[in-house]
Amino acid sequence: MKEVYILRGPSGSGKSTWIAENHESALVCSSDHFFMVDGEYQFDISKLSMNHSLCFKKFIDAILKGVETVIVDNTNIFKWQYESYAVLAEKFGYQVTLVELMPVTIEELRTVVARNAHGVPQSTVCQMVLDFETDCSYTTLKRGI
Repeated sequence: MKEVYILRGPSGSGKSTWIAENHESALVCSSDHFFMVDGEYQFDISKLSMNHSLCFKKFIDAILKGVETVIVDNTNIFKWQYESYAVLAEKFGYQVTLVELMPVTIEELRTVVARNAHGVPQSTVCQMVLDFETDCSYTTLKRGI
């Protein structure tokens, strides 16, 4: 069965860890990959939109090739941020599963803020948690931090 997993959660919530523990050999589509320069993560807000477009193009290429397991590894806080991935995947016969990695306690939130690998400010991580939009349209795996 062909599967697409759409990861959802703020920076530091364990998305990369989830991939390593569950689908290490899957094809991963992440806008973060396009911020890597000589092995170093270099965020540039002026490239954010372009990198999300490159991520979606990589996803389309994978779906068209029929890659068995594809993972979308972005924060995906709002439904509009991942809906086009899900719709396209379903049209090509993929089972879509949302994987929510959200802190549910203050201690988990502190852990997420401390371990986010990209230096995202605490206020931004907290805002992602507050803004998180639930979605019952797809099968959802919920995992605490």
